[in-house]
Amino acid sequence: MHVTLRHARAGDAALLLAWRNDPDVRAASFAQDEVSEREHREWLRAKLGEPGSLLLIVELSGEPVGQVRLDRRTADEAEISISLAPPARRRGVGRAALSLAVGEAATRLGVRLVSARVKEDNERSLHAFEAAGFAETRRSAGVVTLTRAAGQADDGSAATRST
Repeated sequence: MHVTLRHARAGDAALLLAWRNDPDVRAASFAQDEVSEREHREWLRAKLGEPGSLLLIVELSGEPVGQVRLDRRTADEAEISISLAPPARRRGVGRAALSLAVGEAATRLGVRLVSARVKEDNERSLHAFEAAGFAETRRSAGVVTLTRAAGQADDGSAATRST
């Protein structure tokens, strides 16, 4: 398994929208409504130009299979989110992508901490974050917050940094 990250481009809009509107992704998300193509294109245009955000495409052996997004929340912290296409799930792709993205958070956003918010019933995501070195720091109102120090990816054998 060879997982890489690359920066998202406007040409990735259709893939990103399909992943965003996947029923399983919507069920695990805090915003569960289906997103229209127009709404998505406007969001993507703004997100790609936002200096405090990184939108990365997860590739498995060169094929796009998901996305990881990092949004700076403070000078020292970024929040991370991930979604994968169905064929990439339950294969360790999420763990590898999250680990790589933590390195990107330090390098490209200059933060020292990466946090994630996950619904407490989303066992697959909780497992992926924990396997990528995140630890639970808070649990409230059905939401688990996990954090990890930003820095170099810890899975160099199975993954490479973004280009």
